[in-house]
Amino acid sequence: MNSNGNPHGKLAACLAKVDRSLTRASKAWATWRDAAKSAHLAAVMGDVLPRHLRPTQGGWSVGECISDDTDLQDQLRASSLDSDHHWALQAAIEQHIRRLLQEIDAGIAGDISSRDNNIDDLNNPAPTLQAEQEAAQAASDTANKALERLARARKELASHKATLNAFNARKGFNATRTRAVELYDEQLKYITSKANELAFCDDALGDVARRIEKKKKKWTGSGAAFFSSSSYTSLQAKRKSISGERSHIEVDLQSYFDHHAHGASRSETTKPDRQQLKLANELEKQSAGFKQVQIIDLFCLSRGNEMWAIIPDLLRIGHDVDPIECLHWQPPLLQQAFTPISPPTIGSRIVPLRRSC
Repeated sequence: MNSNGNPHGKLAACLAKVDRSLTRASKAWATWRDAAKSAHLAAVMGDVLPRHLRPTQGGWSVGECISDDTDLQDQLRASSLDSDHHWALQAAIEQHIRRLLQEIDAGIAGDISSRDNNIDDLNNPAPTLQAEQEAAQAASDTANKALERLARARKELASHKATLNAFNARKGFNATRTRAVELYDEQLKYITSKANELAFCDDALGDVARRIEKKKKKWTGSGAAFFSSSSYTSLQAKRKSISGERSHIEVDLQSYFDHHAHGASRSETTKPDRQQLKLANELEKQSAGFKQVQIIDLFCLSRGNEMWAIIPDLLRIGHDVDPIECLHWQPPLLQQAFTPISPPTIGSRIVPLRRSC
């Protein structure tokens, strides 16, 4: 199977994209580091060499240095036949020193250029500095692109993980079991939404109750006058409205699960026929397990008012059976009941129950 249909292949392709992005970013930063080193060296040596080896650019004079050296001047005078001879010797020394400085300058520049290909001319470090700036910008752009690709890859990875989990979990699933899980997910999503609405109403009722209690404590008139006051009647009207909305939500839940209410009465007082819960005859026999599941299915009908919170679990237990292990799905444990509700995925834990496969 190719990567378009196999979650394993998709995960491998996703990780390969991340690896390529990180490699490109690493190479770009390495290039910038090399350029930065060259730029730093060019900037330093481009200033040091002229200052120390090029008298004209450095603001000093070889001749003045020789003239200021009293010991050297004494030796020149002692070795000279006359004044012309003295200045001829000094000029020769000055010329020798100039030539020596030029050779040292050229030697240092040549050694630096031979060891750092990024530096072409120390006399003009501007191109090297410009190359460093361009490398820094390129590294920054590459890093930003890598981060964007990494963010996209993480999203793809999360999606592929979910696909992979579903792909692996669906091994051993037949159409009946798949429908049971899909129905469970749909029912749980619905009751979770309605439970949130009920919680909102409960919070609102609690807020109204606290405000009424607060007004009672501050009331200075008679008790009878308080219950006819505008502040109390206003809050009481809100309480009545909230209670009405809460009742409407409960009726919606009842209607959702009670087949008799679909297209018929939406009243909580409706008295439908109900199947009593009992054990199937000869339950211990191999073929009686499914009869017990049917009894539970019928028992859940017309009981949406009092059992809406557990009906999805009861129905799924009966129909979500591993055909290989002959094990029934297990609903959330008691200690998990206080965590936020989220629809489970195919492959949740299953528990043994005597049942013919």
